[in-house]
Amino acid sequence: MDYLKLLKEKVNLLVLNSSIIMVVVGFGFLCVSAQKDWGENWKIPQNLIQNLGGAIFTAGALSFVWDMAAKRAFLDEVLAKVNLSQEFQKAGIVKITEWDNITSLNWKAYFEGVRELDIFFTYGRTWSRTYTSELKELASKKEVCIRLVLPDNNDPFVLGELSRLFCIEEKELKKRIEETADFFQNLRKPNGAKIDVYFCEGIPFFSFYRFNDIAVVAMVTHRRERGVKIPTFVCEKGGTIYNYIREDFEDMIKRAKPAAIPRQP
Repeated sequence: MDYLKLLKEKVNLLVLNSSIIMVVVGFGFLCVSAQKDWGENWKIPQNLIQNLGGAIFTAGALSFVWDMAAKRAFLDEVLAKVNLSQEFQKAGIVKITEWDNITSLNWKAYFEGVRELDIFFTYGRTWSRTYTSELKELASKKEVCIRLVLPDNNDPFVLGELSRLFCIEEKELKKRIEETADFFQNLRKPNGAKIDVYFCEGIPFFSFYRFNDIAVVAMVTHRRERGVKIPTFVCEKGGTIYNYIREDFEDMIKRAKPAAIPRQP
């Protein structure tokens, strides 16, 4: 570390000295070319020295300014971006987008080759209906495991808070949660996927979908108007966000209660 610091100081001193020398030499050339005792026959050399002096002086001045201020600011910005990139890599974020409609992400690509699908949302009616065919295909595969966690449909506090958040009457909200639970349980088929549905206490402040080694995390808006573009993150296994999502989901499963036998569609 001391060697690198010493080397950096030497390089900075060398650049600084070179800049000063260039400024002095350039200024000297300009002074010489400004003399009035140049004869008519020496106009070309005079102009050449003047232009050369101006170029050297300008280069030296710019080099001095760059070394004293601009270079440090540039390096600080580069280092900041490098650190930010490292933070993104540590978090495992591979994409940041906006969820302004159900097709903002290439969901069908995430469904391909899925063996583990974990879902946590309030009721996700639109999402479930949009990708019914993909969910049915997954449900037909014996090696697939689908787990869904929904808010507790019998908790007055949870229903009350979510009702205010989504501007939906508690009775209607409870109905939508139960319809989603029934929808997923009715996907079960003989020799098909293992499908578990749970109700968990707590208010969802985000929703997420884990497709094997990829997790999609979407924020929950507190605004009343529709059409809000919601920040959405796509994260990969090994990152802090993916690990958090998986550990959080497993903890919810431990505290959750299994959904009752579904009503027939």
